[in-house]
Amino acid sequence: MRAVVSALLHAGAVNGGGLLLVRSTPILETWSPSWYLLAGAGAATAVWGVAAMSVSVDVKGSLVRSTSAQMGF
Repeated sequence: MRAVVSALLHAGAVNGGGLLLVRSTPILETWSPSWYLLAGAGAATAVWGVAAMSVSVDVKGSLVRSTSAQMGF
């Protein structure tokens, strides 16, 4: 069951997030600071994921945080 949830998280969040960003580009282009907000949110997610991954002793949790850091990147 855990593997299914992990696969759905990866497929839905990573791929869905990129698709959502591409589809919402015309809306984001109308307000230029939105790109800075997106970059800041991505950087914060990546830093949080890497920091949490480096102190985690659980292998599965480390993989989850690694995926979260990749989504932020």
